[in-house]
Amino acid sequence: MGVVLWIASFVCLLAMNVTVRQSEQPTLVLLFYFGFLAVLAMADHGLYHPGAAPAGHPLSAGLQRLFATQALSPLQLALVLVASTPAFGAVEFEKWILRRQSRRSRQIPA
Repeated sequence: MGVVLWIASFVCLLAMNVTVRQSEQPTLVLLFYFGFLAVLAMADHGLYHPGAAPAGHPLSAGLQRLFATQALSPLQLALVLVASTPAFGAVEFEKWILRRQSRRSRQIPA
């Protein structure tokens, strides 16, 4: 079941590549479903449990050996979230300002 969920989340990513050029709303919906399916796939393999065996899936165990990596602890995951949130907010704020300026420049003065 987990492999099906991973494939479905990958299909959402591919579809986002197409919809991002057309409209924001379908892209956001696909982003939500991608995250939802990825979490379900991880839960299916027990990858979200701290202290779980790193070999949740044979492929993940092989990749962890290949790249010499290990799962992050909950504290490390929280630190990543806290550290990345300001950068995400700054980029979104910049995009909002650029959209506002673009709309203003397209308006024809009366």
